Amino acid sequence: MFRKIEEVQIGGEAPGEAFGGFIYNLGCQIGYNGNPTTVSVNVVSENGAYNISKQDLSTIEGTSINVGSEIKFQNMYLKDYQMTSDANAKLLSLNYIDRTILFKKIFIGLIGVHGNPLSLMNTKTSRVSKDFKHVRFPVQCMPCSYADDVPPLKPVDVKFRASSGFVHNVDLKKGGAVLLGTEEFSKNLCEQRQVSYSWRELVFVLNTIGIQIQANPDTGEPSITDRGKIHERERFTGTLDEVISQWCAKFGYSWGFDPQLEKIYGIDKIYPIETLQEVKDKINNLSGSSKIVVTSTSESASLDGTMVHDHVSAVKKPFHRQTTSETDFMRTSFENIKLEDLFGTGGEGGLYGGGRTLEELMISSILAKYNTDARKLYNMQLARDKAQAKGGNLNTSSWTSSKGDNFLEPLGITCGYHLTDAEKQLYVNLIALTPATMTAINNFQAQYGVDADAFVGTYSKALEERWIEWEKEIADFIGKYYWTRKPAVDFSDCKAFWKINRQLTVEPKSDLYTTQENKRYPYYKILENHPVTAISAVGSATIDVTSNACSDTAPYDGFAPVLGGPSVHLIRGATYVVNYLGCDPKDTTLANPSPVYFKLYKNEDFTGAVAMEVIPNPGGNTKANITIPGNLTENVLYYKNAAGDAQSVSVIDDPRKQNGLEELWITEWPAAYGTDTTDIDRMFMKNGKAALKTALPQYQELVGLAASTFLPSLQQISTAAYNEAVKQSNDGFDPVIWILPEKQYMDDTFSPPTSIDEGATNTNEKIFDTSKKPGVSDNCKDACDYSLIEKHCRCTGRDWISVRPTFVGKISPKARYITFDVNNENHEIVLPVEERVLGYHIQKQDIILVHKALEYFYGQMRHGANTMGIKVTTKDITNDIDEQIIDINDVQEKIDNYSWSDNQPGIPGAGKVRKEGKIIVPDKSWAGGKTTFTAVHPYTYHQWTDQSYVISEPTEKFSCSVLGLDFEEIDSVLTPSKGLISMQINYSADGIQTDLQFSNRQLGGNEMALLKESTFHRLEPLLGLNRYGRTF
Repeated sequence: MFRKIEEVQIGGEAPGEAFGGFIYNLGCQIGYNGNPTTVSVNVVSENGAYNISKQDLSTIEGTSINVGSEIKFQNMYLKDYQMTSDANAKLLSLNYIDRTILFKKIFIGLIGVHGNPLSLMNTKTSRVSKDFKHVRFPVQCMPCSYADDVPPLKPVDVKFRASSGFVHNVDLKKGGAVLLGTEEFSKNLCEQRQVSYSWRELVFVLNTIGIQIQANPDTGEPSITDRGKIHERERFTGTLDEVISQWCAKFGYSWGFDPQLEKIYGIDKIYPIETLQEVKDKINNLSGSSKIVVTSTSESASLDGTMVHDHVSAVKKPFHRQTTSETDFMRTSFENIKLEDLFGTGGEGGLYGGGRTLEELMISSILAKYNTDARKLYNMQLARDKAQAKGGNLNTSSWTSSKGDNFLEPLGITCGYHLTDAEKQLYVNLIALTPATMTAINNFQAQYGVDADAFVGTYSKALEERWIEWEKEIADFIGKYYWTRKPAVDFSDCKAFWKINRQLTVEPKSDLYTTQENKRYPYYKILENHPVTAISAVGSATIDVTSNACSDTAPYDGFAPVLGGPSVHLIRGATYVVNYLGCDPKDTTLANPSPVYFKLYKNEDFTGAVAMEVIPNPGGNTKANITIPGNLTENVLYYKNAAGDAQSVSVIDDPRKQNGLEELWITEWPAAYGTDTTDIDRMFMKNGKAALKTALPQYQELVGLAASTFLPSLQQISTAAYNEAVKQSNDGFDPVIWILPEKQYMDDTFSPPTSIDEGATNTNEKIFDTSKKPGVSDNCKDACDYSLIEKHCRCTGRDWISVRPTFVGKISPKARYITFDVNNENHEIVLPVEERVLGYHIQKQDIILVHKALEYFYGQMRHGANTMGIKVTTKDITNDIDEQIIDINDVQEKIDNYSWSDNQPGIPGAGKVRKEGKIIVPDKSWAGGKTTFTAVHPYTYHQWTDQSYVISEPTEKFSCSVLGLDFEEIDSVLTPSKGLISMQINYSADGIQTDLQFSNRQLGGNEMALLKESTFHRLEPLLGLNRYGRTF
């Protein structure tokens, strides 16, 4: 006959019975330090048979176990059983475990690391958001030019997209998985971001699942808290019991699961139960009606487990170099440099055209390029028209402009005397060497026309050829030279902790010219090669003036482009050197023995002279310096021309002073005329011969043998003509008699262009092709390759791109053209395209930053005091994102604080800049709100996460053995919150005996392993590269 413990009931079994046997013994171990509560039951059967099988084992369906009327374990799970036999009996042992078995079936993972919401089967709750977060921090960039100081710190807003929240599929019987956390800030969008979460966020998820933390009966607060360290975040993963153990070890708790209340409870190891006196009083002072009897008690106290735990946060980084390289491109438009940019718009009698307008000069130049006969006819017809328009006849004064320019000079001709018709007839007879017969006259008229004219003057073939060669340069200049401003100067600077090198180039390939260098532009050889020596030196700061008689007037407008500028200006503050060739200030024939040869006046009536310094030269030449006052308020100055009239010239400020150092790219474009050379050659041919030869002016030299032959006869023909020839010879020139063919005869042979017209299409030019696809990036960088410096410290504006354009060229084939008739056949020559050229700037920037070493420690290590040991945990909170600070000295004086703004970090009224920088940390949690980030100093973060504590109170223990199971009188102390750590129930010869153990602190377990002595580890999941960004 077996005795059973009837006070024990398992599920729906009869009291004291289980699986066909009688319960004769029961042991209960209250779980603590993360261990489960277990119940061991021993059963004996009279016949040795039990109705149990392996199907009775379950971690899904639990059963209740009641011990007496006061101890009720709601859900206990039979995890194993064992049957043993001996000669006396066959015994059954049952082992139950509380609901913490579920904790081993719940996996805690990081969202985005261990999976995403789609990774879970049968999802129950999903509260994951992926939205934009804002991080604000100041950056100090390198200067972009020599004129720049080191720029001040500037706030930069960085927006990044991050996931936060949780998802779970946990079943309270079968378990499941939880994915939670917040993706942290990363300096690079493409790096794997760290994910972390806080204790409060884990508790929020557990509450959502249905797992709760028991409240402290004294305070009403949860029995496990983060001790106010709401910013403490970790990456603890594993089963739920493992994760809770890690968090409790971090905050100084022991934990367990109360199988009666079915809640997680915590025991504070830092602030333990003050005393077990309440338990002792209950056990030692039972009433007379108590149904239990205390058979023994014991008490103990120990310093084991006491310790000082110190927390140190470290910021450590060695010196290191950061190198970035960037190539950017920006479209630019090259403007065509036109002749008016060199010569000014000018009118008749301009400085360079030989009495021709700019358009007339260009027409002559185009004809000079392809057919010199056509050029000669054009200029002769042009000169005749100008002379007739001026005087109505072709006498000597008619061939000279109002400014003294000789209309015939581009042909190498001067007109000294115009023969009358009678004199012309006598001259025809003379050159025919026959009597004045009708035959000679008819031959002359047939060759030159009835109204052909004869003149005595000079002809210089060398001068004509110089004009022709110079005009060919003009023709080649059209559409050839283009310019664009360099958007920034090259820059290179090197300091101890940073170095920058920026170089700019351009496509099409161009030469760089600066106003500061005073370097002549390539096309200035056109000015220097001008056939008139008096202006051979314009284009520099020197002007040569030639005059046969020294005077205080200038024979030429010598102030066209100076100092390399593309416009006709004098510049305030500039000094010009005027060379007077052949003038001697000691010349006594001058009215003023110390003449000022070249005066500039403020007023048109020649008052208000500008100061000038005359430099005598005994060799016969004189120099004078003319300085334009820098404070001159007038925008126009005047000087006397050869006719004594006032000539104006504009005055401007130095553009270098307006815009700093101005640099220009100038490119030589392979300009092409739109009409092929072979086609042009055919235009001027007739029957295989030159079509224009018969209409050209003819010259009879009056030098040498010809002079001795013709001059005496010329004297008989015309005394005036003879005197002109003698005068020219005496002046050192070679006189000629030249024949000007009749106008109609010349026009019938060659009807010249009268203008340069718009609207032709040049198919020979390289034109910008908009159908071309853009090229690939020279940088070959995507968003993953850009550092903070490259993103926010670029010396380029929004017009710069990273992709190299593939094509350069003129934007349109439209061109100007001239038309003319040769023997009544119309022809056209298409000029080079003068439209803008599209190109692009190239900027290559290399930056090297040397980041200074950092070494800061926050927190202190104390002595062990009256404890059994000391533990030190050191956390590395160094940011992998480097400070973007150039001048580290007195940084805190440069920016005092950063104010708070929506969704951006910053602390109102705070944010003092410190040399070791700030860090970005998550602030507000997604648990009940929206995740935000804030900027804090490392020391502040250390204070927020400091886990230093002292366990100094000795550990007290109290144990007792009682007979009986009716615990009503001591029920109030049979809870973990009162220190209960063990309950063992046995059936013995003395009856049912229960052993109870109490402790004011739960020590032992795996928290010791979690607090490693002198641990120095980098918290990669916390303050590493992908989590927090250095701000200041």
